Amino acid sequence: MVREIFATYLREQSLTRAVEHLERRGWRRKSWTRRDGRVQEGSPFNKVGLIRLLKNPLYVGRVPHRGTLHQGQQPAIVDEVVWTRVQEPLRLSGSSGGRSVRNKHGALLRGLLRCAQCGHSMNHTYTTKKNGARYRYYRCATNEKRGAFACPGGSVSAQEVERLVVERIRGIGLDPELVSEVVRQARVQLDQHRHALEAEQRQLGKDLKRERASVRRLTGAESRNGNASRLAAVQKRVEAIERRLAAVAQELDTARRQVIDEGRVTEALAAFGPVWEALLPSERARMLSLTTERIVYDGGTRELDVTLRPSGIGRLHEL
Repeated sequence: MVREIFATYLREQSLTRAVEHLERRGWRRKSWTRRDGRVQEGSPFNKVGLIRLLKNPLYVGRVPHRGTLHQGQQPAIVDEVVWTRVQEPLRLSGSSGGRSVRNKHGALLRGLLRCAQCGHSMNHTYTTKKNGARYRYYRCATNEKRGAFACPGGSVSAQEVERLVVERIRGIGLDPELVSEVVRQARVQLDQHRHALEAEQRQLGKDLKRERASVRRLTGAESRNGNASRLAAVQKRVEAIERRLAAVAQELDTARRQVIDEGRVTEALAAFGPVWEALLPSERARMLSLTTERIVYDGGTRELDVTLRPSGIGRLHEL
């Protein structure tokens, strides 16, 4: 569920729409049992609750202590790349985390570009020359904080690397073999999505069976032990599980009927160039976030590796 919430925010680029999506799925925040034995139902997600979840370092395998994050003993639930891509827009947009994230310097690869040497993000920054002109560049976060001894990744011209990324994506649409690889990746992702839904469906079935058993047990003991409040809480959980089961069944039916059409993917990639030229700078950043999974730059070899997000290619028409 946590992974899907992170993916939803990245896909929607809006706290409001992400909350609406979670509401439709019937997902709520954690429930817990109070000291008096009563069950406190988890509340529906709102923007504040969603921000807390998205900023919780425990999900990326870290533990906060006295204002510093340390590597924890628990395994990470969320991939480091996904975590970084979520934190950047949340930080820059303040508490809103909304769609119109401030990007006044036109950093197209913000949250996407990573250092091949250490695997950490490359942050966008700039220097101002004597004539007042700004030179934009991306610098490895490890190199910036701890120096070249920790990571020799260094920096790269923002204009240069952004141009190379756009050219690389344009080139994919012109190469049938690369298009076929994107289609293959899209089909793998679709299969993974189906498997995840099937696994959730099985787990929900088990949860529903357990909660219904609790309802029967509490119903028989209600008059003797005064379990009315606990019974009501369990019945609410049953209803929430039933709603989610219905939603999963619908999503699974859609996923099973979905077909990745190589012709449509080819058309979408071919449209990248014309669409790109017609977009405003802020829209271009949104386009790259939608269609690109990650970008890795090697400061030693000057090589660039671009991994597309196949599931986002077909959404170019939304821009």
